[in-house]
Amino acid sequence: MTIRQVLMNNRFFILFLSLLFTICCVFFLVIWHKYRWGDAPFTIYAYYDGWFLYAWEFKKSFLHPGYTIFSDPRYHGFELADYWHAGCPLYPAIAGAISIVAGNIIVSMIITSCLISLIGVYYIKKIAREYMNYSDTQSYQLIAIFISFNVVAEFFYVPLPISITVTMPIINTYYFLRFYDSPTLKNGMLVSLVYTLTLFTREIIYPFTFIPLAVLILFRIRGPIQNTRLGFKRMFVALFLTTIFIPCVIYLIYLLSTGIYASILASWNFLSCEKTVTWFLYSTFNTITFNWIFVLFYFIAFFLGIVRDFRKRSPLHRGIGNEERPLVSSASGQSFLRPRLLDVTNGVWAAMVFLNRLILPGCPIEAYFLPWSFSFAVYVFKGTQMTNTPRTRECLFWIAVGANVIVLAMQIFPFYPFFDSDMSGFIPAWIREEIGWPFYP
Repeated sequence: MTIRQVLMNNRFFILFLSLLFTICCVFFLVIWHKYRWGDAPFTIYAYYDGWFLYAWEFKKSFLHPGYTIFSDPRYHGFELADYWHAGCPLYPAIAGAISIVAGNIIVSMIITSCLISLIGVYYIKKIAREYMNYSDTQSYQLIAIFISFNVVAEFFYVPLPISITVTMPIINTYYFLRFYDSPTLKNGMLVSLVYTLTLFTREIIYPFTFIPLAVLILFRIRGPIQNTRLGFKRMFVALFLTTIFIPCVIYLIYLLSTGIYASILASWNFLSCEKTVTWFLYSTFNTITFNWIFVLFYFIAFFLGIVRDFRKRSPLHRGIGNEERPLVSSASGQSFLRPRLLDVTNGVWAAMVFLNRLILPGCPIEAYFLPWSFSFAVYVFKGTQMTNTPRTRECLFWIAVGANVIVLAMQIFPFYPFFDSDMSGFIPAWIREEIGWPFYP
C-alpha cells in the first residue's frame, strides 16, 4: 500500500488530528495572551465571575486542610456576584487540584478546560461506535464537525466552566444509553454519579437531569415499551432514583452542610437579563454557524419520522439500534428516519436547551447555548449523509466542515471574549451595538 493510499484511507482521522492541533496551537496562545497573569493585579478576566478566585481558594484548602474557603463577595476591591458559583464547585475544585502540580492558577484552569474538552471528544467517539454503530471513519467525521464549530473551538481552552458545560451532557447521554440498554446495579451507580456531578457543574445544565424521564415518557406515549427488561414502571422508578432523587439528595446535603444554599438563588438573579427576540435568534444562528441548512433539513426529517411513528403506535423496537440503517427512503416509500433512543434523546436535548434559554433566567449568549453542540453536530452529520451516493456524502461533509472552518477563520482577530477588536464592518452597526459580534460581552 502506497503512502498516498494510507493517507486517503485515514484522511478523516488526519483531519481530526489537524483540527485538534490547530485549535491547540492557536487558541492556547490566544487565550494565554488574554488570561495570563498580569498587572493591577491581574488581567481583566482573572476575576470573571470569581471562578479564578474560587479555584485559588480550593488550592489553599487542599494544601491546608484546616483552611476555610472565603464567602465574602468583596475581594481585593472587587464585588463578586454573591459568590453564586459556590453552588457549582466541580470545575474550580479540579482546577485547584491541578494547580498544586502546575502552579499557576490560570495555567491550571486552561489545562483543566483542555482535559475536559478532550474527555468530551472521547465520549463522542464511544457514543458513535457503541450506540450509533458508526465506523471509525464516520466517528471521526462526526468529531471533526463537532470540534470545528466556532463556539466549541473558541472555548476549548477558556479557563472558565464552559468546556465542562459541553462535556457533562455528553457523558450523561452515554451512561443513560448504557443504563437503558442494560439496567444493572453497576450502570445505575454510574448514572447516579454522572448526574450528581452535573448538579455540581453549572446551574445552566440542571434541566438535563429530566431528559431520561422525558425520553422514557415519549416512548411510552408512542406505544408499549419492549426495548427494556424492566418495563415502563420499573424503568421510570429506576431513572427517577438514579438521575433525579439520589443526585438531588447528595447535592442538597452539600448545600446545607456548607451553608451556601443561597448561592443558587443568587445565581438565577445574577444570570437574569432582558432577552430580545433579535438577540435570541442571532445567538442561536451564531451557535450552529452556517451548518443550519443541514440542521434544518435533518430536523424536519426527524420530526416527520417521529410524527409518523406516533401515528402508527406500533410496539417500539430496539431503541438504541445495533446496526446503521440507511438514511434514505426506500423504493417502497419507507421513511429514511427510523426511531432510535439516541435520536429521541438528541431531539429532547435540543428542545431542552432551547426552552431553557427561552424561559429560564439568563442571557441567550452563545456560551449558554454550548450544551447544544453535540446534539447539533449529530444533526449536521446526518444531514450530510442523507444520500446513498458515497461521493455526495463526502462532498456534503467537506462542505459542512469547510463552512465551519471559514466561520472559525473569520473569528481569528475578534475572538471575543479574547480580543476586543472588530472586523465585521459588513454587519449593520445597530446589530453590533445591540448584540455584539461575534459574541455579546
